[in-house]
Parts: sequence; C-alpha cells; structure tokens
Amino acid sequence: MPANLSSDQQTALDSALAAFDGDEHQLIKAINDQVNFVRPTARQPSRHQPTGPAIIELRDISRRYKMSKSQQISAVTNVSLTMAEHEFVAITGASGSGKSTLLNLIGGLDKPDTGTITVAGHDLTKLSDSALSRYRGQTVGFVFQFFYLQPFLNVSRNLEVPAMFRHMPAAQRSSQLKTLAEAVGLSDRLQHLPNELSGGQMQRAAIARALVNQPRILLADEPTGNLDSANASAIIDLFHHVRDHFGTTVIIVTHDAKIASSADRVITMHDGE
Repeated sequence: MPANLSSDQQTALDSALAAFDGDEHQLIKAINDQVNFVRPTARQPSRHQPTGPAIIELRDISRRYKMSKSQQISAVTNVSLTMAEHEFVAITGASGSGKSTLLNLIGGLDKPDTGTITVAGHDLTKLSDSALSRYRGQTVGFVFQFFYLQPFLNVSRNLEVPAMFRHMPAAQRSSQLKTLAEAVGLSDRLQHLPNELSGGQMQRAAIARALVNQPRILLADEPTGNLDSANASAIIDLFHHVRDHFGTTVIIVTHDAKIASSADRVITMHDGE
C-alpha cells in the first residue's frame, strides 16, 4: 500500500479497508474495476449520432465551368452523398478541391450539369427559378466568411431582413429575433451597428440572421476564416448549439482540420471528387 500518507489520508484508507473487512486485495480490485469501468467512457468523443432520415441526397453530381471556348474545369465530378437530418457535417479539402461548389449546389445557388440533388424530398434540378428562390429563403440559411451585414442597419434590423422578404408578421419577427439574439449571446447588442461589434459578434449576428426563417439546413462557407482561434472555437460551439437546440442540419466548408474534426462527420474533397 502507499507509504508516507498524511493522517487524513491514512484515516480515509483505514475506513475504506474496514468497509472491506480489512481485505486489502479486495479493496484494490474494487478500485481497479471502477477505473476500468470509467476510463472507456471518458475516452469516447462527445459526438452527436444522427438518427433522423436523410435530408440531403446527391446522386452522381458533376459541375463543370467553361473557362474559354476550348477549356473547361471540372469543379465537382460524379459525387454521391447522403446527409442525415440533424447531422453536423464538415466538408474539407485544399483550395480548388470543389468544396464550396458542392455547398453552392446544395444551397441552390448553382445547378449541376449532371446528376440529381434531392433536399427534403424536392429535386433541386427540376425546380423553377422562383421555386429555387423560395427554397433558398425557407429551407436553407447561409453563413459566409465575410458576414455581409448591412453596415447602416443595427443588429436588430439586420436580423429582421430575411423575415421581411418572407413577409413574416411583425409580432412573429420580434419573438423570433429575441429568441435568436439570446441563443447567440447578442441580446445586449441589438441596437449596435456592425462596426461596433467584434469579428466574433458579427459572425454570431450572421448566424442568427441565417436562422430567422427557421431553415432546416444551415450552410456555412469558411465561417471561421476571418476569426482568431478563440472566436473560431466559440462559433463551432454555437453551431453545435444550433443543431441541438433548433434541430438544424449544419454543413460547413472549412480548410481547418481542427475545426472539421469537431463535426459528426468529415467529407474530404480532392480534385472535385
């Protein structure tokens, strides 16, 4: 048994031995059993395991861009993916690997040359321009690297803009705004202009704005690219909160392996594949 114990430690040890009828080996075995029971749980990563149905299905998607009459670039080539509802997915890869193009295709900002994209039961490749516009306004929310907050509007007004386009009643807008501002930690910054916020606060505002219309999917393109490591970590924590609290499927594009590793699943793009 350990030597050089303090009087308090010796008293605690004597009491433990007494509980095991003085059987030192039985006490040691009990301690080891407890350690072996706890250790595997502590080593497991704390990741959400999505159990919902598929919300996004890509089948043999390809997208090429014409650079000149004789030159084309394949941004995405024969990609097939399925993403579950309430899943947090990170798409990573080198610059030019096709990750942002893939995000734009899921978001309805671009159309594939071949293949099908089905989101929440709707084939995006068959939607009209007006239907795609409704899809972008109602089903998905976008978060970008450069925030894109209106500089002449305070945070409150910036958050309201998407809801106004959707003609959401004023009372509902107010309630939704209050809930989101609290969720992203900006309740005390609603009357501030964007230039009065830190970079992390501006990105939080951009995330809240993307959630105003209660989208089922949140798409974020390099959302931490302009932030220091502390703010970047806080934004990723916020994405987890958004997924857990609002049930939103979160998909981020990032070149940062550490950021990507915090997601439920990492999809790596390489030369469009």
